[in-house]
Amino acid sequence: CQLAATTVCRKVIGIEIDGNRCGIAKFYKGWFERYLQDRRKRSRGLNAKVLDQTLEFFQNCVDIREGDFSNPAYSDLLRSATVIYCNNFNGIFGVRTRTESGHALDYHLASVFAGTKPGTRMLTLDSLNEHLGDDVDLINDKLAARNPDFQRTCDATFFKYEKFDLGSIQLTSWGGDCGKRLHAHLYTRIEQSHPHPLWIGCGTNNCEGQLHPTAALDDTNNLLTRECVFCGREMRMSRTRSVQRRKAGKNGDEDDGGNMSLTRKKKKKM
Repeated sequence: CQLAATTVCRKVIGIEIDGNRCGIAKFYKGWFERYLQDRRKRSRGLNAKVLDQTLEFFQNCVDIREGDFSNPAYSDLLRSATVIYCNNFNGIFGVRTRTESGHALDYHLASVFAGTKPGTRMLTLDSLNEHLGDDVDLINDKLAARNPDFQRTCDATFFKYEKFDLGSIQLTSWGGDCGKRLHAHLYTRIEQSHPHPLWIGCGTNNCEGQLHPTAALDDTNNLLTRECVFCGREMRMSRTRSVQRRKAGKNGDEDDGGNMSLTRKKKKKM
């Protein structure tokens, strides 16, 4: 929410459940608007025009909201996003954040991403692979290794995944200061054969769900499905540690890594 207050896009929406943090974000937005107004008084010509446009943007296109993104009332708004950012560092959206649905906030975030349109990107500071499973390339690799006749498909799952290593620095989180390495997790929604997100996720031996794509979202609640439509058993998401890891600022420097365990361009930030 604080990031949204100082971001220049066509449309930015920040959602924060904590009233104090939401207030801080609104303070940043107001401070920046006053800064622009002060600069505008001392500017002329083209520079003054640019400042007028920037100020108009912040006054009309940056929306800071106090609320809970897992609330179904935000579902359509979030699924219309083209870029989603969420600071879920250090497990703060994990098992200790059980919602009324019985699921953690990370699960709701993964479900939001599944419902976005192809091309949408989501950046998080903690992995969602526990809920999303492996990405499309890795699932295809696994299925092809098990069955030589398997044909690679974009319907294996609905996203690609990359992990960026941002280095080891002293960090401050909700749980206090820590010296953990900071990683960014980038999820990119891909085009599939059907507008509804599909995946292959069943782990039950000899089940058709091991080879055939099924719906990834439950239409009744807009949450990720967990029951295989073929065998009726709960799907076990992969725990494979992969997919891509990149040093920040070093293009092409990749190795295996990973941690299994929210503008219409308009951009919206969480």
